[in-house]
Amino acid sequence: MKYARVLVNTRVEPRKVAEEEPRDGEGDRGHLGRTFHYSIPADLRHQVRPGQLVVVPFGPRRLQGVVFGLDDRSPVAQTKEIYEIADPVPVLSQAQMELAMWISQTYLAPLIDAVLLMLPPGVTRQTRISVRLNPEGVPPDNLDRAQQALVEMLEREGEVDLSTVGRKLKLKNHQAVVDGLVRRGLLIKRSRLAEPRVRAKTER
Repeated sequence: MKYARVLVNTRVEPRKVAEEEPRDGEGDRGHLGRTFHYSIPADLRHQVRPGQLVVVPFGPRRLQGVVFGLDDRSPVAQTKEIYEIADPVPVLSQAQMELAMWISQTYLAPLIDAVLLMLPPGVTRQTRISVRLNPEGVPPDNLDRAQQALVEMLEREGEVDLSTVGRKLKLKNHQAVVDGLVRRGLLIKRSRLAEPRVRAKTER
């Protein structure tokens, strides 16, 4: 499948729906359960599954969302790409997604509210992204200084958190450097959910 229907973790107003995708006969209440089509990058095409938590662009923001389905076609000509899979293990089953849609339609509640009721605490926490060298990639001779420095650091340290790359190499555009090497098949990015911060409860 080339496209994923994603329920984005935000309140979607009718005006925003009209900006993102054309209406498809859902009526005035369509925004309550609206999902958006995102194209699936080639390297994720065999990994994205319904029920997974993914990270997507939404306006100027990067937001998490739940994949509600996969399609071969999109109702719009141009779609944005999924950034990454937040966790490869689905957070919702098919039965849970169907129940959430029933709750939304029956009680006129935003679908995202029904979904959040079914997610364990902390599931929508921050996504941590790490990067490492692709063992099958062969560094070319035409890397620029920033790319070469990143490759050498990963050769020394192995897998590192993406958030630390800019500080370690003193790069302001470290995300662009990493993405460029990922597209060239030299690096591999891995996403995982950060460990939840759970406070111990005590009885008084």
